[in-house]
Amino acid sequence: MIRCSAWIVLIVVFVTPLLLAQDSEIEEQLQRGETLLLQEQYEEAVEVFNDVIRQDPNNADAYTSRGKAYMMLQEFDAAIADHEMAVRLEPDNAMRYLNRGAANLLM
Repeated sequence: MIRCSAWIVLIVVFVTPLLLAQDSEIEEQLQRGETLLLQEQYEEAVEVFNDVIRQDPNNADAYTSRGKAYMMLQEFDAAIADHEMAVRLEPDNAMRYLNRGAANLLM
């Protein structure tokens, strides 16, 4: 029992900071992408969100933001696909549905 507890402590002490650092890096990348959106640098924003999705394929925020960039680039099929993925990942988030509807309306 003591050995098991020691392993749990080691995992919590050494692995948790690594996971938190990764989350922090992803959050920074998301913020960078959002800044690029505000600066109307849509292609660059798509690349940043692509990187986030490669690192965290279940990140609904990355799909939503990339979908917004695709909407601004008038790539509506890609935008709808991203917003649909965000809805699948977070079906209880009403904003995901609103963004998907907006993309469909603009198509």
